[in-house]
Order: sequence, then structure tokens, then C-alpha cells
Amino acid sequence: MVRRFVVVVGVLALSIASRSPLLAATFYVSPSGSDSASGTIETPFRSVQHGASVLSPGDTLVILPGTYAEAVVLSRGGTPQAPVLISAEPGAELVSPDPSASLSAFDVRGDVGHVSFHGIQASGGYHETLFLRPGSHDIRIEDCRITGNRAGLWIAGAERVVVERCVFSGNSAHGVRIYQGSREVTIRASQADRNDDGRGCAGDADGFVVAADTDAILIEDCRAFANGEDGFDFQGPVIVRRSVSTANGCSGFKFFRGGRGENLISAQNRVGVSVTAADPELSTLTLEHGTFADNSQQQVLLYSPLPGFGPGSYRVSLRNSILVGTGKVLEAEAGVSLEESFNLMFRPDSTEALVVLQDRSGRRQFSGQDVNAGPYRAATGLGFGTYAMDPSFESSEDLYQLSADSPAVDSADTQSEVPDDARQQRRPLGQRPDRGATESAFTVWNHAPWPDPGPTREVVAGQWFRVSPYGSADVDGDPLSLRWTFEAPDRTVTGANPGHLFPLPGTYRIVLTASDGSLTTSRAVEVRAVLPPSTHTAHESAVLPREPLSVRFRGSQTASKRVLRVRVRNGDPSVVEEPFGHLVRLLAMDGTCPAGTVVGEADFESRLPGAQNVALVAPGRTRAARVELSVSRLAGSSCLLLLRVETVHPGNTEPDPTNNETWVEIRTRG
Repeated sequence: MVRRFVVVVGVLALSIASRSPLLAATFYVSPSGSDSASGTIETPFRSVQHGASVLSPGDTLVILPGTYAEAVVLSRGGTPQAPVLISAEPGAELVSPDPSASLSAFDVRGDVGHVSFHGIQASGGYHETLFLRPGSHDIRIEDCRITGNRAGLWIAGAERVVVERCVFSGNSAHGVRIYQGSREVTIRASQADRNDDGRGCAGDADGFVVAADTDAILIEDCRAFANGEDGFDFQGPVIVRRSVSTANGCSGFKFFRGGRGENLISAQNRVGVSVTAADPELSTLTLEHGTFADNSQQQVLLYSPLPGFGPGSYRVSLRNSILVGTGKVLEAEAGVSLEESFNLMFRPDSTEALVVLQDRSGRRQFSGQDVNAGPYRAATGLGFGTYAMDPSFESSEDLYQLSADSPAVDSADTQSEVPDDARQQRRPLGQRPDRGATESAFTVWNHAPWPDPGPTREVVAGQWFRVSPYGSADVDGDPLSLRWTFEAPDRTVTGANPGHLFPLPGTYRIVLTASDGSLTTSRAVEVRAVLPPSTHTAHESAVLPREPLSVRFRGSQTASKRVLRVRVRNGDPSVVEEPFGHLVRLLAMDGTCPAGTVVGEADFESRLPGAQNVALVAPGRTRAARVELSVSRLAGSSCLLLLRVETVHPGNTEPDPTNNETWVEIRTRG
């Protein structure tokens, strides 16, 4: 039971001076109180400052609901055996009495120690809202909410500070700043959001910032989002675990002097993680089990050391992480010694640069296909156990949780040194740890293969193109069998042949199916076939005349199969006006011959199944098509087939329409 301190006002000072920790008291402050009162619940003080000034070791000050326009200077603390507690009840709020002045809601002076703050809410323009000055020590701050000020929490030269479950929001400078030789500072389960000075990456509005001269800083289970500059800016060595940084103006996490990051999630920032080195003695950074996704530029960017670092390199170890985005996911400049293994990287276009490495000999780029097919590892010695595959997140709203069929599930290095995940679940939950920051409950004994049909592309209609399964791989290392499918509205072509053409403009799908002998996976990519480029809309197409076709029936034969070869011509000679030529469609019709004489459509492409009656014909050149016929005795001694060509181009004006049709005589005997 909390003991209340009740005395006559006249002897208050004497009692405070002589009280022992065993007689610790609880004082109360209320907007309706009086500083000449006794400070009990029935007769509370009026000001927080007065209440703070009477505290002795072991005492508690309770701030009752209401608004307090005060800037409190705390010059009295507790002892290790009898700490002081300042606790604000819900609805109690401190506001700055003068936003233009450099004031703090609580200014903790040097040598003040063993003080706990609980439930403090402060707003309205304080300069450094909670200010721990050099020499202050053994300070605990819990469940505070600091909003709408210049800066949230400044820890300047303090020691042994613990901050838990606090929110620093909407301030015009840093949410939390740790600097001036502070050491042994732990921040847990706290949030810094929307701190912004309007200056972007040139400003001073990080969520959490740790200066270079600090030591023994631990950050766990914290969040930073929508801050104007960085989410977490670590200019000194830091251990940071299970923390999330999203939608900040610059970097999600920034490291200057090494440290360790475990189970970090950095998403939708400009850069996920940016690293450099300023101190050769603190030149090692370990990033393990991170998820770096959807950042607009790089996911992980390793800069060269800062000037004055020296001739050597700093070391970065990146393991068991997921790096995914539309741009380069990993970039390292000269002066970085990189160890990279068991990561999962992904960029939607597997042919574009995924990893960029620069050293004093030059710049090397590796695509996702290079990662999966082996050239990346062969050229760099990096990437053991690393693959370029879509991590298949269940949802980005739930800490980028993995889906059941993600290749990241149960595929991390079994030597992982991280015992839990971003939600403090133990690792592993399956047969081995998952890659990335979150551990799923799924167990996978055989991962599905990864077919890589290549990127979305644009091709010229009627022109042959080739596809390659170069980036296809299997996380388990199983050999794959592959099959291509080219899908069009009127036909589907399936087989191992990677060459194809789409004769008409349109959007089509190419599907690559991979099997490891047990599991089968298909991935599709869109192909947009476009009209051949040209500078005019007067394309000349012609069908060339041909000699009569003679057919002789034998005995009782009533019909005879024949193949008629028909040539069409592109009458435009200029490769400047149409570098690829233009599309020509050949129509073969029965004419005066019996119905069914022409079997199917004309076919320009015998290498493809089905008939392709449209062909791309180069300027001044001809193409031949096959027309299958079934000539019947009913044709009499002769009949005429009609052949017609059309230019496939919207709004085309045919320069010479007289050569677009020709008749072919069929003469029969027997």
C-alpha cells in the first residue's frame, strides 16, 4: 500500500529534510491545488515544479489529470535503494509556457540519478522536451508521449538510462537524440514517427539518432516511420534488434561505426540500410535476419569509408536476410569488405542489375539470373546459399510475414546465431530458420522450383524472338526439367523450343514450367507485340501471279491433295521508312472452285504448329506461304482460286491496289 505524507504546512520543510527511505511518501499535484498545501491527495500541490522540489529518496510524485503550463527543473533524485518516481495519470499533460524559449518539460540536471518517469505527456513547443543533462544517471522513462515539440528526448552525457513504451511524434527535430558521451542507454518498445523539419535529407529530423561519442547503446523492439530524415541514424556503435523503420524520407537504418542489427525491417524508405565507416577500430557491422523491402532506391547501400578512415576496408556481414525491390538491392562501393551468404534477393526484372560491387579495379554488376546461374559467386566468392527469387510475402502489413510457399521458409543457414524473430518468436519453428526478420510456423521439406521466364518485354509482331530459362533455380539444389508455353487467344504452343513469334500486335503470355521431379511451378511473363515501326501509312503489298496448277486424277480417285506455294511481296524498298518491313496477311479462297478446295489458312511459318497467315516481310523482299488444297473432280476441267493480300497496319492506304489479288487456275485431267 502506498503511504500518503500528511503534515502541517509549517513543519513540511523540516520533515522532508529528516525523513528516511523507510518513510517514503507520495505527493500529488493538481491544477486545482496550491503550492502552500500539504501535497496529499486531498490537498495537492498546484505545480509540478513545486512537487519535484520537495522529493526525497524513495518518494513518489503523482501528477493528476489536467494541463500544466510548466518547464520543470529536476535537481533532486533518489538512491539505488530508494529511487524517486514521477508518475502522470492519464489526462495529465505538460505544455510549454513559452514555445519561443528554450524550455524543457523536464530538465534533469547533472548528478541527478535514480529517477523514474511514468506516463509523462508533453506538447506545445518545448525545445528539448525531456532533457537528461551530462552527469545524470540511472534514469528510467516509461509510457511517455511527447508530441508537437521541437525535440522529443535528449540524452546528453547521461549514463544508465532505460526508455520503454514511449512515443515521440510530430516534433520538428529528432524524436530521440543520444549524444555527448552518453553510455549504457537502452530503448525498448518505443516509437518515433512524423518528426519532420521540412528539410528532407538535409535536415535534422531523425526518429532515433545516436551520436558518435556514445557507448553501449541498445535499441530493441522500436519503430520509426514517416520521419523527415532517417528512421534510425547510428553515428556511434549500436546493437539494434527487432526494430522496424518504414516510410522515412531518407534511410531506414544508417550505420557509421559498426554494430549489430538483428531482425530489422526497413521498408518503403528512400534507402533501406545505408552504411559507411568513420572509425577503423569500430569497423565491423553484422546484419542478420533482416527484411529490406520496397525502398525506392537501394535496399542495402554500403558507401566507401569516410575521409580519414585510412587505407583499409571496413567489414559488413550480411546473412539470412531478404532484399527485394524494383531497383538494385545491394550496392557496395570501394573500401568495403563484404561477407554475403544465405540471402534471398529479388528484383522483378531478373536481367537488370541486382548486385553492384565496386572496388579499385572497377565496377561489376550482376543480375538476378547471374546470382542463380552461378557467375556472381564464381566472380566474387560471395553468395553461398544466396538466391534471386521472389520471397512471396503473405502481407507487408504484418511485418512482411512469409507465405507458406516462400523460398525463404526453412532455408536460412542452420548456423544462425539469432534465437528469435521480429515478433520475439523463437527460431526455428520449422526444421531450420527462415530467412528474413519474421519466422513462420510453416515447415517445408522440399521447396518448389523457381522458373525464370525473363522480364516483361516488347517485341515486333511477326519477328522471331528467343527466351531463356537462364535464371531458373531450386533452393534445394535439385535438377530441373523445363517446358515453355506461348499463349495466344487462338492457340497455345507448348514445348522445349525457346523460339517463337506472335504474328499480330497484342499482349500475350509466355509461361515457363519447372519441375524438380516432385513439385512443379509455373511463372508467366507478358509479351507485348507491337506493329513494326514505320514513318508512313502507305504500305505496298502484292501477291505474285503464279502458273496454273495441273491435277490428274487416277482411276476412281475423287480428290487429290496438293500444296500451293504462294509468294507475297513488300513493295516498299526503303529500310529507313520501315526498318523491319510491314505485316502482310494472305487470304486464300475457293473462288470458282468447289467449297473446301482450300483447306485451312495460308501458312507462312512451318516451324510453328497451326497455320500463320500473317508474315513480316522486309522492304523489297518476298515471303512464301503454303496453301493446302483438296482438289475435287467436281471442279470440272478447271476452276479459279482467289488469292488476296492485305497490309496489317491501321489506316493503311494501298499505293497500288491492283496487285492485291490474283487468280490461280486449277486444271484437272482424268
